[in-house]
Amino acid sequence: MVLALCCVFWGFSFPVNQLGIHTLHTHLPSAQSAPIWNESSAAVTYLGWRFLIAGIIFALAFNKPLFRSGHFAWRGGLIVGFFFSCGMLVQMVGLSFTRPSISGFLTALVVVFTPFAQAYLLKRPVSLATWGAVALALGGAWVMTQQTGDAAAGSEARVRIPPFPFFGEALSILGSVFFTIQMLAIDFYGKRDDPRQITLAMFGVTAVVGIGAGALFSDGSFYGSGAWLNAAAESNVRWTLASVILFSTLLAMFLMNVYQPRLAPATASVVYCLEPVFALSFSVLFQTERLTVATAIGGACILAAVLLAARQEDPVPS
Repeated sequence: MVLALCCVFWGFSFPVNQLGIHTLHTHLPSAQSAPIWNESSAAVTYLGWRFLIAGIIFALAFNKPLFRSGHFAWRGGLIVGFFFSCGMLVQMVGLSFTRPSISGFLTALVVVFTPFAQAYLLKRPVSLATWGAVALALGGAWVMTQQTGDAAAGSEARVRIPPFPFFGEALSILGSVFFTIQMLAIDFYGKRDDPRQITLAMFGVTAVVGIGAGALFSDGSFYGSGAWLNAAAESNVRWTLASVILFSTLLAMFLMNVYQPRLAPATASVVYCLEPVFALSFSVLFQTERLTVATAIGGACILAAVLLAARQEDPVPS
């Protein structure tokens, strides 16, 4: 139930992040004629600000207890943070070029990537039913990307024109690969290390990656021109950042690091499939898109694949 609550917070972040990124993008120098890397700088800069502020708040909240453990605990947190930041980076850039629910549903492919990891990394056997679920989920993802026009409601201006078809969708799938590795790392280190240190390391690595990539993509002009001050003063940037920092970052990430290791990876991945369901629900609520036949059928296929893959729950190693 705790991980399901995390999915509510993460689903909320999809349309809210997109609104904040769109507002931030309008303050980029030469935003209207910006190349692909300049457009992406808004997404990764927003990501960096989100986790920098969350990291500062988190460190102040726990203070000295965070720094009492040894080097191994920090190493585990940095490994988790690295794969998490890679996943967030490509997901946030992809979110600039696709609708929130599609990004959310494709991110849910982590639930079908997990059997591959179990078979080839953890050396655990995978049933034929699970492999069938993988094919079903991939088919559902394909169906979802075939019909996009009717789903857009108020999000046309917030979705950037991709450099080639399905660019945002491809980045979302790549992000799910990184999140799969991150989930396995949490399962390993979460049983051994302090979840507070893992959480802070995740925040720190992601903040560095986001702010650094944002400055690089914009050639430093965003910070050098002082445009970031005007962007930070925008109400849409402030309220979206405040909400995703509190709910989708501080609460959700810490709860994830505490409670996910108590479940088997496959079981946790099944619960995480609730994230795109809530992403679509909040997108409809925010009127950024409409539910279409394609998204309904594709989403149903993915959810059916999730249920098929979860029929046999692996025990948690003692």
